[in-house]
Amino acid sequence: METGIREREAAMGQDVLGLPADEAREHLAQQGLQVRKLVTAPPGRPLESGVWRVVQQHQAGAGEVLLVIARFPTLAPPEG
Repeated sequence: METGIREREAAMGQDVLGLPADEAREHLAQQGLQVRKLVTAPPGRPLESGVWRVVQQHQAGAGEVLLVIARFPTLAPPEG
């Protein structure tokens, strides 16, 4: 593993992109990081239901991570 990657992981914690927001927060909190969330949505009418997922992850300060989250539709399992 490259040194830059180790330094990034130490500052920002594990890469949690794409994870459900609560699961991502839990992973990062277990690593001793404070977690802030910022909600984003596509233009137009926001989804009223679905799962919140991490779409961006930023270092927000010493021991603090900012997660940008967006709601994604929950897909029904295929019938078959």
